[in-house]
Amino acid sequence: MKINRLLTIAFVILLSFSIFAQKKVEVGVLGGYSYAMPKTTASQLAGNLNGFHLGPLVQYNINEKIGIQTGALYNYNNSIITKNSVGTSGTWKQNRVIGQSLDIPLHAVYSVPLADDFYVQIGAGPNFNYALNKYKQTEYYVESKIVDRLTEKGTSIYASPSNFNPLDVQAGLSVGLRYTGVSLRASYDWGITDRDKTTDGKNRENNIKISIGYTF
Repeated sequence: MKINRLLTIAFVILLSFSIFAQKKVEVGVLGGYSYAMPKTTASQLAGNLNGFHLGPLVQYNINEKIGIQTGALYNYNNSIITKNSVGTSGTWKQNRVIGQSLDIPLHAVYSVPLADDFYVQIGAGPNFNYALNKYKQTEYYVESKIVDRLTEKGTSIYASPSNFNPLDVQAGLSVGLRYTGVSLRASYDWGITDRDKTTDGKNRENNIKISIGYTF
Protein backbone atom coordinates (compact mmCIF):
# COMPACT_ATOMS: atom_id res chain seq x y z
CA MET A 1 0.00 0.00 0.00
CA LYS A 2 2.85 2.36 0.92
CA ILE A 3 4.62 1.53 -2.34
CA ASN A 4 1.50 2.43 -4.32
CA ARG A 5 1.27 5.75 -2.51
CA LEU A 6 4.95 6.49 -3.14
CA LEU A 7 4.54 5.62 -6.80
CA THR A 8 1.51 7.88 -7.03
CA ILE A 9 3.36 10.78 -5.38
CA ALA A 10 6.36 10.23 -7.63
CA PHE A 11 4.10 10.19 -10.69
CA VAL A 12 2.44 13.48 -9.67
CA ILE A 13 5.83 15.11 -9.06
CA LEU A 14 7.18 13.93 -12.41
CA LEU A 15 4.02 15.08 -14.14
CA SER A 16 4.32 18.51 -12.49
CA PHE A 17 7.95 18.84 -13.58
CA SER A 18 6.92 17.76 -17.08
CA ILE A 19 4.24 20.44 -17.25
CA PHE A 20 6.58 23.20 -16.07
CA ALA A 21 9.31 21.95 -18.38
CA GLN A 22 6.94 22.34 -21.31
CA LYS A 23 6.16 25.87 -20.09
CA LYS A 24 2.50 24.97 -19.69
CA VAL A 25 2.26 26.95 -16.46
CA GLU A 26 4.05 30.26 -15.94
CA VAL A 27 4.24 32.18 -12.65
CA GLY A 28 5.17 35.83 -12.47
CA VAL A 29 4.59 39.23 -10.91
CA LEU A 30 2.92 42.33 -12.37
CA GLY A 31 2.87 45.95 -11.21
CA GLY A 32 2.55 49.52 -12.37
CA TYR A 33 0.41 52.65 -12.64
CA SER A 34 -3.37 52.67 -12.09
CA TYR A 35 -5.98 55.27 -13.01
CA ALA A 36 -9.52 54.82 -11.65
CA MET A 37 -12.51 56.66 -13.18
CA PRO A 38 -15.67 56.33 -11.09
CA LYS A 39 -18.99 57.20 -12.73
CA THR A 40 -21.16 57.99 -9.73
CA THR A 41 -23.93 60.15 -8.32
CA ALA A 42 -22.41 59.98 -4.82
CA SER A 43 -20.54 63.20 -4.07
CA GLN A 44 -18.16 61.52 -1.60
CA LEU A 45 -16.88 59.27 -4.42
CA ALA A 46 -16.49 61.90 -7.13
CA GLY A 47 -13.10 62.43 -8.78
CA ASN A 48 -10.64 60.27 -10.68
CA LEU A 49 -7.92 58.52 -8.68
CA ASN A 50 -4.23 57.78 -9.34
CA GLY A 51 -2.24 54.96 -7.80
CA PHE A 52 -0.49 51.66 -8.32
CA HIS A 53 -1.16 47.93 -8.54
CA LEU A 54 1.01 44.93 -7.68
CA GLY A 55 0.58 41.18 -7.40
CA PRO A 56 1.25 37.66 -8.69
CA LEU A 57 0.04 36.26 -12.02
CA VAL A 58 -0.35 32.69 -13.24
CA GLN A 59 -0.75 31.72 -16.90
CA TYR A 60 -1.66 28.31 -18.27
CA ASN A 61 -0.53 27.95 -21.88
CA ILE A 62 -2.87 25.80 -23.97
CA ASN A 63 -0.40 26.04 -26.84
CA GLU A 64 2.31 28.42 -28.05
CA LYS A 65 -0.20 31.15 -28.94
CA ILE A 66 -3.17 30.75 -26.58
CA GLY A 67 -3.20 30.89 -22.78
CA ILE A 68 -5.44 31.54 -19.78
CA GLN A 69 -4.21 34.11 -17.27
CA THR A 70 -5.33 34.86 -13.72
CA GLY A 71 -3.86 36.36 -10.56
CA ALA A 72 -4.48 38.65 -7.59
CA LEU A 73 -3.58 42.35 -7.91
CA TYR A 74 -3.67 44.77 -4.98
CA ASN A 75 -4.72 48.31 -5.96
CA TYR A 76 -4.08 51.54 -4.04
CA ASN A 77 -5.55 54.77 -5.46
CA ASN A 78 -5.98 58.29 -4.09
CA SER A 79 -6.72 61.84 -5.17
CA ILE A 80 -7.02 65.30 -3.59
CA ILE A 81 -10.58 66.52 -4.23
CA THR A 82 -10.48 69.89 -2.39
CA LYS A 83 -7.70 72.13 -1.05
CA ASN A 84 -8.24 75.29 0.99
CA SER A 85 -5.64 77.75 2.32
CA VAL A 86 -5.85 78.49 6.04
CA GLY A 87 -4.20 81.64 7.36
CA THR A 88 -0.56 82.16 6.42
CA SER A 89 1.27 80.80 3.38
CA GLY A 90 2.22 77.14 3.71
CA THR A 91 -0.83 76.34 5.83
CA TRP A 92 -3.81 74.58 4.26
CA LYS A 93 -6.45 71.89 4.65
CA GLN A 94 -7.20 69.30 1.97
CA ASN A 95 -9.60 66.41 1.48
CA ARG A 96 -8.23 63.25 -0.07
CA VAL A 97 -10.18 60.21 -1.31
CA ILE A 98 -8.35 56.90 -0.75
CA GLY A 99 -9.42 53.54 -2.16
CA GLN A 100 -7.97 50.04 -1.89
CA SER A 101 -9.19 46.98 -3.78
CA LEU A 102 -8.26 43.54 -5.06
CA ASP A 103 -8.45 42.48 -8.73
CA ILE A 104 -8.86 38.85 -9.83
CA PRO A 105 -8.65 38.80 -13.64
CA LEU A 106 -9.53 35.79 -15.79
CA HIS A 107 -8.31 36.55 -19.30
CA ALA A 108 -7.71 34.61 -22.48
CA VAL A 109 -4.34 35.68 -23.93
CA TYR A 110 -3.38 35.42 -27.59
CA SER A 111 0.32 35.77 -28.50
CA VAL A 112 1.50 36.81 -31.96
CA PRO A 113 5.21 35.98 -32.52
CA LEU A 114 7.28 38.76 -34.07
CA ALA A 115 10.72 37.19 -33.57
CA ASP A 116 12.40 34.63 -31.33
CA ASP A 117 10.96 35.07 -27.79
CA PHE A 118 9.32 38.36 -28.84
CA TYR A 119 5.51 38.57 -28.91
CA VAL A 120 2.57 40.92 -29.17
CA GLN A 121 -0.02 39.78 -26.62
CA ILE A 122 -3.75 40.56 -26.67
CA GLY A 123 -5.93 39.65 -23.69
CA ALA A 124 -9.65 39.78 -22.98
CA GLY A 125 -12.02 38.52 -20.30
CA PRO A 126 -13.72 39.36 -17.01
CA ASN A 127 -12.09 41.06 -14.05
CA PHE A 128 -13.53 40.64 -10.56
CA ASN A 129 -12.80 43.76 -8.50
CA TYR A 130 -13.44 43.61 -4.75
CA ALA A 131 -13.24 46.91 -2.85
CA LEU A 132 -11.43 46.67 0.48
CA ASN A 133 -12.27 50.24 1.47
CA LYS A 134 -12.87 53.74 0.15
CA TYR A 135 -12.97 56.79 2.38
CA LYS A 136 -12.33 60.53 2.61
CA GLN A 137 -9.41 61.76 4.67
CA THR A 138 -8.95 65.36 5.84
CA GLU A 139 -5.31 66.46 6.11
CA TYR A 140 -3.82 69.62 7.68
CA TYR A 141 -0.51 71.17 6.58
CA VAL A 142 1.55 73.69 8.54
CA GLU A 143 4.70 75.17 6.97
CA SER A 144 4.03 72.84 4.02
CA LYS A 145 4.33 69.75 6.26
CA ILE A 146 1.48 67.42 7.14
CA VAL A 147 0.44 67.36 10.81
CA ASP A 148 -0.34 63.69 11.41
CA ARG A 149 -2.10 64.20 14.74
CA LEU A 150 -4.70 66.42 13.04
CA THR A 151 -5.46 63.99 10.20
CA GLU A 152 -9.10 62.91 10.18
CA LYS A 153 -9.82 59.55 8.57
CA GLY A 154 -13.42 59.05 7.50
CA THR A 155 -15.45 55.86 7.54
CA SER A 156 -15.24 53.57 4.51
CA ILE A 157 -18.32 53.66 2.30
CA TYR A 158 -18.20 49.85 2.33
CA ALA A 159 -18.31 49.58 6.13
CA SER A 160 -21.42 47.71 7.28
CA PRO A 161 -24.20 48.76 7.00
CA SER A 162 -23.48 50.14 3.54
CA ASN A 163 -25.37 51.34 0.49
CA PHE A 164 -22.57 50.08 -1.74
CA ASN A 165 -21.69 46.62 -3.02
CA PRO A 166 -17.91 45.93 -2.75
CA LEU A 167 -17.91 43.50 -5.71
CA ASP A 168 -17.71 44.77 -9.29
CA VAL A 169 -17.60 42.58 -12.40
CA GLN A 170 -15.65 44.31 -15.17
CA ALA A 171 -14.99 43.53 -18.84
CA GLY A 172 -11.27 43.75 -19.53
CA LEU A 173 -9.09 44.21 -22.60
CA SER A 174 -5.29 44.41 -22.75
CA VAL A 175 -2.52 44.71 -25.32
CA GLY A 176 1.22 44.49 -24.77
CA LEU A 177 4.68 43.27 -25.73
CA ARG A 178 6.67 40.43 -24.24
CA TYR A 179 10.34 39.63 -24.70
CA THR A 180 11.55 36.46 -22.95
CA GLY A 181 10.25 36.87 -19.38
CA VAL A 182 9.66 40.65 -19.41
CA SER A 183 6.35 42.18 -20.50
CA LEU A 184 4.91 45.67 -20.93
CA ARG A 185 1.15 46.11 -21.34
CA ALA A 186 -1.77 48.51 -21.15
CA SER A 187 -5.23 47.40 -20.04
CA TYR A 188 -8.73 48.85 -19.71
CA ASP A 189 -11.49 47.44 -17.49
CA TRP A 190 -15.10 48.55 -17.98
CA GLY A 191 -17.26 48.48 -14.84
CA ILE A 192 -20.47 46.51 -15.46
CA THR A 193 -21.94 46.18 -11.97
CA ASP A 194 -23.78 49.10 -10.39
CA ARG A 195 -22.34 49.14 -6.87
CA ASP A 196 -24.91 51.63 -5.55
CA LYS A 197 -27.75 49.78 -3.82
CA THR A 198 -30.02 52.83 -3.57
CA THR A 199 -32.95 53.33 -5.95
CA ASP A 200 -31.73 56.48 -7.70
CA GLY A 201 -27.98 56.08 -7.22
CA LYS A 202 -25.32 54.97 -9.70
CA ASN A 203 -21.75 53.85 -9.11
CA ARG A 204 -19.65 52.18 -11.80
CA GLU A 205 -15.89 52.41 -12.23
CA ASN A 206 -13.59 52.06 -15.22
CA ASN A 207 -9.85 51.46 -14.76
CA ILE A 208 -6.70 51.97 -16.83
CA LYS A 209 -3.48 50.15 -15.97
CA ILE A 210 0.04 50.48 -17.40
CA SER A 211 2.00 47.45 -16.20
CA ILE A 212 5.43 45.88 -16.23
CA GLY A 213 5.61 42.14 -15.60
CA TYR A 214 8.21 39.48 -15.11
CA THR A 215 7.75 35.73 -15.53
CA PHE A 216 10.04 33.45 -13.51
